[in-house]
Amino acid sequence: HVIHLSYPDGARDGEALVADRTTGDLYVITKREARSRVYRVTAAQVAAGTGVMRLVGEMPYGGVVGADACAGGTTVVVKTYDAVRVHQSPLGLVAALMDEGSARPYVREPQGEAIAVDAACESYVTLSEGLGQSLVRYAP
Repeated sequence: HVIHLSYPDGARDGEALVADRTTGDLYVITKREARSRVYRVTAAQVAAGTGVMRLVGEMPYGGVVGADACAGGTTVVVKTYDAVRVHQSPLGLVAALMDEGSARPYVREPQGEAIAVDAACESYVTLSEGLGQSLVRYAP
């Protein structure tokens, strides 16, 4: 399924895509701004395959290269080149992403841009770009 989307405020470098499994909405998080921007794609836009994303806010920091949401819709694990942070809010993913979050263990990779949480939202894995890179699992 191809979705044709545009930013409301010009081209951006959006490297993180987060799916809210409770609503079907998608969130694109940008990388290059001092405070990464968060754009929402509604489930209706996903189904239609087209639309203009809506800016829903800015994170407290920039450089986001990857993110993944837990199934409950209240927790997001976010990755920059230098750190992993967990953001939580009972008000949902947007509110969680606007919060400072809390640092989690992470060892910097050569060009680590991928992160995924496990089904129980208890551990996460990261992966760097390039041949022969190892998948690294962080567990409590």
